[in-house]
Amino acid sequence: GNSRQAVNQCINGVERWSGRYSRSKVTEIKDIDRTRRGYVVKGKMVVKDGWRGRDRYDRGYERGYDKGRFTCYVERGRVVDIDYRGLDKWR
Repeated sequence: GNSRQAVNQCINGVERWSGRYSRSKVTEIKDIDRTRRGYVVKGKMVVKDGWRGRDRYDRGYERGYDKGRFTCYVERGRVVDIDYRGLDKWR
């Protein structure tokens, strides 16, 4: 694959990681390095809790927000690993 495909795969992997109750969003791609086997993509992200509850006035509320960084490894056209840093609330 090419670097554009690697970046798109990493963005999809990072944003899918957050699961059912929170949302993650890639905010910036900082670096793309070609390796012997593929690409290493580094970037920044934010994670936000989804609407988890209702207050006594029946309004939804969000419980958390965090910023972090990620390093995504793409080999042979597939994401093989994603490392997350700086996400204290989601460890």
